[in-house]
Amino acid sequence: MKKLLLSTAIAAAIGAAGAVQAQPVVDQVDIDQGYIINAIADTVEFEAGFGASAGTTRFVRFDISTGAFARALTGADLTGSAVIAAGSSAPVDNTRTVVSGGAAGDTFVVFEVETVAGEYTQTDIFDVSAIAAQVVLGTKATSVSISYKQTESASGATLAGASGSEAVEIDYLSILDNAITANTDVLNIDVTQNGIFFDAGTEEVAVTSLGTVEIGATSDDVFGEFSDTGTAAELFGDDRKDSFDVTAGANALAFGDVFAESTVTLTGDFSSADAIRFFENSTCAATSPVTVTVTQAMVDAGEIVVDLNAGSLVGTHTGDICFVANGEDVIAESDYSVTWNGTGEAGYVDVSATEALASLERNGSRAELNMLLAPDGAFKNFVRITNPSTIDGRVFLELINDEGVSEPFNLNDVAVNGVAQPASIAAGASTRLIPVSAIAEAAGLASVSDNNRNKLRLIVDGEFGETGETTGVRLENVTLATDNTTFSTF
Repeated sequence: MKKLLLSTAIAAAIGAAGAVQAQPVVDQVDIDQGYIINAIADTVEFEAGFGASAGTTRFVRFDISTGAFARALTGADLTGSAVIAAGSSAPVDNTRTVVSGGAAGDTFVVFEVETVAGEYTQTDIFDVSAIAAQVVLGTKATSVSISYKQTESASGATLAGASGSEAVEIDYLSILDNAITANTDVLNIDVTQNGIFFDAGTEEVAVTSLGTVEIGATSDDVFGEFSDTGTAAELFGDDRKDSFDVTAGANALAFGDVFAESTVTLTGDFSSADAIRFFENSTCAATSPVTVTVTQAMVDAGEIVVDLNAGSLVGTHTGDICFVANGEDVIAESDYSVTWNGTGEAGYVDVSATEALASLERNGSRAELNMLLAPDGAFKNFVRITNPSTIDGRVFLELINDEGVSEPFNLNDVAVNGVAQPASIAAGASTRLIPVSAIAEAAGLASVSDNNRNKLRLIVDGEFGETGETTGVRLENVTLATDNTTFSTF
């Protein structure tokens, strides 16, 4: 399982200077443009590191290492026991006012804290969780540090005492799952139909599923856990998505929101394919929203690329990838794989996932001869086919000339001295020596005479045994000398 990772932070506290102690944790979620840190259940806190009696004014400064504040901060964003009257049954806020920085787009803020309601000590806490919740990271970052110091004045320029820093390490929460699964029930290439259709127990089945690609949300309301931190507009601003639900409705995320580019690439042999249906149903019943007609350029490249940047994020891009044979060319045995690539928009991570799909294989067994001399040449050439298995089975042939032109046909299409060969070969039996000229005549395919190539290739499939095993079909070639006194076998 591969995942598109949109951000959540799982912070870790690191050492702090002086008496300051940093405490994790904040959570972060990535929506539309940029990252927004949201304080959910945990807090980001610093010990004050100094005390203040009633009526005393102090200045404290907080800086962020990357990003900027999403909105203007107010005094209410600074909380904790240092600004709440200690020991009061109904705590009254000590006065705190933003006196420098803290505007939308700023990277620091200085608060003036006046202890009008009660004193605090150096172990009391400044809670900056609300400040952390307004940090927007314009680009992906691995961490953001929030530093704290006491200053002498409202400018926040001169250190007056305690200081410290907390680094929040950024990890990522998945809102997208990517599951690529090979079809374990892929149909075999049917040798009984000359290898141009699939074996489904019926005639001329031209389509099979190679596997399933699922690209969708992890849940119907993946951001629901953040809903208690405020309204969407408060969290994300007017220019951001105003719904946590990524699955439906006017505010559903689209691929174009998340990815500048996003593609699914299928690789394999497409020489016999009429079309590839992407995101089909499991029965490949022509309900596909994306059907690609195979071109020669795709065959040459060995890959087909589909652009995903159209359509909603969820649902459209889930389903089977179905191979549709053209019913004319022999289906090649081939392995297939699919790759999902996404180039993230600003604030979104890139993704890449590659997994194997099903392999197309023939039922029965196969044997090949890579060179047959021309049937109209000086030498007499013969072929012998053997069924070494314990079951009877039909035999099918494919003849290919030196230009790569091929023609499939059945064994019983071949006639020797006017007598057709049987369609099947009995268990343990062999054919007679069949002249190559008879095979070429049955195929209706001549050798290529230019440049003295004059050669043919022969492929034989039997509906018995297993290729490469002792039960698989066997194929021999015999060539006689011009005076018929000697012969060679291949």
